[in-house]
This record gives sequence, structure tokens and C-alpha cells, in this order.
Amino acid sequence: MTRIKAWAFAGLLVAGMSGAALADTIETVKKAVVDKAEKITSLSFKMTSKMETDAGGMKMKMDSEGTYEWMRKDGKIFSRMESRQKMAMGDQAPQDSKTLMVTDGQFTYIYSEAMGQKSAMKQKADNSQKMFGKEAWDQMEKDYNLALVGNDKVDGHDCWVIEATPKSPQPAGPAKLKMWYAKDTTIGHKTVMLDASGKETMTATMTDVKLDASIPADRFVFTAPSGVEVMDLTGGAGGGASASSEPKADEPKKEEPKKEEPKKDEPKKEEKPGIKLPGLPK
Repeated sequence: MTRIKAWAFAGLLVAGMSGAALADTIETVKKAVVDKAEKITSLSFKMTSKMETDAGGMKMKMDSEGTYEWMRKDGKIFSRMESRQKMAMGDQAPQDSKTLMVTDGQFTYIYSEAMGQKSAMKQKADNSQKMFGKEAWDQMEKDYNLALVGNDKVDGHDCWVIEATPKSPQPAGPAKLKMWYAKDTTIGHKTVMLDASGKETMTATMTDVKLDASIPADRFVFTAPSGVEVMDLTGGAGGGASASSEPKADEPKKEEPKKEEPKKDEPKKEEKPGIKLPGLPK
């Protein structure tokens, strides 16, 4: 009996050691996330976030919600993010704002409405993949010390919980980040920022995550609202910002004035010599 118990104990010990060897590590999680991300062709989700900070006695609170759509095609990135924010500074009344960001594979357009003002800008698109996948992990490893600290559930998905500590902490930055990566989608479904005291200062959650679903192409087309000029920051001729001639909603195209052609057999009038006034500045 003693010999049987000894063999049984040895078997359990070996099984336990094998299980430990096969347990997830930060390296195996990274490989799973990166391998999955490289195969994703499209992604969409709903997002909500809550932020509350108190820096030097200045309190700030912001709630936001929105949607995000992303697609990779022919080596280009297409995306659309729509969000609404409500922000309060100190004892001031909350202010509502709205943001739309569209990337069409070549340019990124950012449109915002805040405090009664509307503005839009255009800049060159970044077609590198930094939201998730290898580039995102490489950047995280460069800026943070990463550790796998447990498992949890978010929106019904089993998740790995990863803790990120900044290698070079900034006074206004988080002291620590916690991220929940779903084991089935390998997408980050939740992010929490903590300050030096361990208090949560920001929580962002992604729900209704869909991978490789069909997204209509017109979701990645930007049309400026009527009356809104698009500031061009693409660094074209002159190198400065300029008003862009992007299409505007419900705005008819202007017809070019027709040039008056000289009548047939009509002699050209000779200009009399005289003093010509300089043209007025445009």
C-alpha cells in the first residue's frame, strides 16, 4: 500500500509539474495575440470609458462612448471612430463634444464639435499597424515592464490579465496599466489606468467585438458637413496648413465662368499706353 501511495504521489507531482510547464506566460500570450492579429482582416466594437483625475487640485472627469470600425486591405489601413464625450473641469458644468475620425487608406480626417465650434483637419494616414498585433506589443515592451498576473472574464470572454509598469514614469502619466486580452479574439477588451496610490483613474471597455465581418466601403469615406472648411495638414506645396477643397454635404459644385471668345473677323483692340494700376491683393 505504501509503495502504491508513493507511486500515486509521484504521478500527481509529475502531472503538476507538466501543467506548470504548459501554463501561460507573457511570452506565450504575446505569441497567441500576435499570431491571431496578423490574420485579422476587419474589426469592429463598441466602447465606453470613464476617466477621473485630480492633478494639483484640478479635478477632471470625462465619460465617453462610441464605436470603432477597422479594416486592412491591399496593405492599407481603413478605420472609422465615432465618439461622444462629456467632460467637466473642477466645479464647471459638464461640456458635451463629438469626434469623428476617418482613415481612407491615404489620409486621416478628424472632425470635432465642441463648445459650439466645428472644425476638421486632414493629415497623412499611418498605414503601419499599431493598434494591436506585433507593432503594439513591441511598443509596449519598449515602454513598459509586462507581467501576466491572472485570468478574468469581460463581456463573457475568458481573458488574460496583463499588468504594465512604465519604465520611465511621467508625473502626469499612469503608475500602472492593467489590460484584459480575450483568449478567443486576442483583442484587448478592457484597460484600466492606476495612479501611484493604486486608485483607478481611467477604465475603458470594449463590447460587441466582431472579427472579419463585412464592413461597407462607404464607412471609410469622409464628407465634411456643409460650411466646415477642412484644414489640410498633409504638408503639400508651401509646407503649411491650408483650407482643403474636400466635398461638403449638400453643397453644389461651382461652375467655372466661361471665357469670352473673340468674334470672327473682329479686329483686336489695341491698348493705349498708360499707367497700369497694380492688382489688389487677393
